[in-house]
Amino acid sequence: MSSVRLPIADNWYEINSYPDNIFRITEKHIDSYWSGNIWLVVGSSKALVVDTGTGIVPPNTIVSSITHKPVIAVALCCFYDHSGGLYSFDERACHHLEADAVVDSSNDKLASYFVKNAKLSALPYKGFSLECYEVKSTKLTRTFQEGEIIDLGDRRLEVLHIPGRTPGSIALWEENAGYLFGGESLFIDPDKNDFPPQDVISYENSLFRLAELPVVSIFGGHFECFSSEELHQLIKLEIGRYH
Repeated sequence: MSSVRLPIADNWYEINSYPDNIFRITEKHIDSYWSGNIWLVVGSSKALVVDTGTGIVPPNTIVSSITHKPVIAVALCCFYDHSGGLYSFDERACHHLEADAVVDSSNDKLASYFVKNAKLSALPYKGFSLECYEVKSTKLTRTFQEGEIIDLGDRRLEVLHIPGRTPGSIALWEENAGYLFGGESLFIDPDKNDFPPQDVISYENSLFRLAELPVVSIFGGHFECFSSEELHQLIKLEIGRYH
């Protein structure tokens, strides 16, 4: 279908709420394979945005419709559909190994693939064309290393460096609740497609590490959240692909 025949979206984003002040924000007019989940975690003094979508429509506006607390936005990897909306937030962060790719996104090959292959069900605004889409480079206000804590007041999340998908991929671990935010490194694909990591050995070691955590729920980079049992099934599937 030609993009010029598509309707203009009334709402680009869709919000789903979960227990414990967690929200999933999705770009509902892009297939879930092409746009990652945006997770919003609201604490007593601050809110955390975990991954930021493509940035086609600035996600800070939809976040501010849910909470007025100060926000820190964290990209769990540098891919366009996880870091694309970072530019719209005042406080922006990722792992230090991803910083160069976020600050200069001009070499994002996945974004180019997205432009050539993705299909939209509506346009974000009149005159929009995927062919004109580029990831907006942005300066970071903070970078993370393994073990650092993101403090939201009544809840704390630990930065786990889990290389494999990319060198600076991270997960965020809320130990008190047993919640793990896995980004591109952890999601259950209903079609079980194979998305090879950049570094298989590092990826497998990261998965083994995550398997040891007392996880209750996993909030993945795409699709729905899932359970500890499903996490172990996913890890078994992923490791089995490369042996």
